[in-house]
Amino acid sequence: MMIRDIRLRWNSSQAMMARGLLLRDAVDDFAFNSKKYRHLLLSPEDWKSVESLNSILQVCSFVLFIAITD
Repeated sequence: MMIRDIRLRWNSSQAMMARGLLLRDAVDDFAFNSKKYRHLLLSPEDWKSVESLNSILQVCSFVLFIAITD
């Protein structure tokens, strides 16, 4: 199941991207097989951007977690 992004919590964006990467094949299949959502199909370059941004936000999330728990 996908995780929804919550505008007020940037870490939800990271969680959504991480889940999307795990479900990449299913997301691509769904978008490709749906006339309504085909325009949302991500290119390989788009997926690389998601991977890069997810990696950056993972570090931010970890640093924030450490700062909060200290």
